[in-house]
Amino acid sequence: MADDLEATLLGYVWRAGLPADEPIMRWFADPDRSLKLRAHDHALLVGRREYHVHRDRGWIEVRDYTDPRSMRSQFYQPD
Repeated sequence: MADDLEATLLGYVWRAGLPADEPIMRWFADPDRSLKLRAHDHALLVGRREYHVHRDRGWIEVRDYTDPRSMRSQFYQPD
């Protein structure tokens, strides 16, 4: 079940066309890196970044916790 959800969420991320420097895009090139799935809110975690998949719109919300003062999110969407 978790593998199916992970694959589905990764598909949304791939189609959203995030920049190549995003850690999750580097994960696609080297999938042995740590990737965590948080199923209750459809989030993928790579390092200190969270990738929330808004399945209704196909959007990806990126939250970067490397700077604790930042509360902003970046949104990516297909097209």
